[in-house]
Amino acid sequence: MKKLNKNETELQCVYDGRNSFYGKAFTRNLDEKQQLISYETVVAEKCREVQDGQVIYTYTIKDEESRTTMRHIAEWLKQNGFQIKTYADTKKKYVKNVLNNDSFKHIIVFE
Repeated sequence: MKKLNKNETELQCVYDGRNSFYGKAFTRNLDEKQQLISYETVVAEKCREVQDGQVIYTYTIKDEESRTTMRHIAEWLKQNGFQIKTYADTKKKYVKNVLNNDSFKHIIVFE
C-alpha cells in the first residue's frame, strides 16, 4: 500500500457497499484543486475558482473503463454532493450539464 503524503487522504467507502477500497484510491489536495487518484493514476479533478463573485467548481473526469476505478469516481462524486447511483449514471445525468446552487455551481467535463 502507498504511503500517503500529508496532503493526501485515503478514499473511504461512505456510499459504496464495500468496507474499504484497500488503499487503491485516495485524494490529493493542492491549493484550489483536489485530485482523485485510483491505482496511482489521476482520474478526476475538482478545481475551485471565483468568477464575478461566484464560486465555480469544475470537475474533470477521465472517461474510464475499469469497473473498480468507476466505483472510486462514483464514490468521490457522491461525497461531493452528487445524487448518482453509479459512474454510468453520472455520464447520463451530468454530461454537459451545469448544476446550480445558490452560492456555487458545478460543471462536469469528461475527457
